[in-house]
Amino acid sequence: MSIRRCCDLLSLSRNGLYYKPVKDKDSDLCNLILDIWLERNNKGWRSIQADLWEYHEIWVNHKKLRRLMKKLGIRGILPKKNTSKSNPTHYKYPYVLKNMEMYRANLAWCSDISYVKPPQGHVYLVAIVDIYSRMILDYEISNTLDAEFCIRCLERSIKKYGPPVVFNTDQGIQYTSTAWIERLRLNKIIISMDGKGRWADNIWIERILRTISTNVFI
Repeated sequence: MSIRRCCDLLSLSRNGLYYKPVKDKDSDLCNLILDIWLERNNKGWRSIQADLWEYHEIWVNHKKLRRLMKKLGIRGILPKKNTSKSNPTHYKYPYVLKNMEMYRANLAWCSDISYVKPPQGHVYLVAIVDIYSRMILDYEISNTLDAEFCIRCLERSIKKYGPPVVFNTDQGIQYTSTAWIERLRLNKIIISMDGKGRWADNIWIERILRTISTNVFI
């Protein structure tokens, strides 16, 4: 049978029979970009651009890369760094560690919250540190910023080491919450809080969490 006859029987156009679709010249690059993003889907265009150059020796202009990422429907995930939002209705306690001599363990503890980036997404980390020994007494990871995971960490620390004399935190909503304050008062712990914007008042825990958040999941 001739090709014309076959096309007539199948209701096909001969033009369509001979048509060869043109391959998208960026399809291979799109697949590579998607593979890189799927390895750790919080990568933005800067990280993907660096990976393309370092590991594949492919240089892509940032405008083209952002256009291709938009076409693929992917983008970097940027967790909010502000983990210390304050509630204006909660009472803020004064800072009592100034000029206080740290001469023994279990005299003063401090705590703070940071975020860390596992292979996918991000999680929040709370840690409790003994100021005298710089030892991490306990920690807990959560995917939310409610006060409950902080309270669980506090209760485990007290159960293992007994209550400290003073407990210092920032003015975050978790540490000024009624549930947190009640736990401290129940254990007759003196409450201390950093001054507003005074991150250096809690420098012991700030340094430890900075080290953890920048090195654990790299």
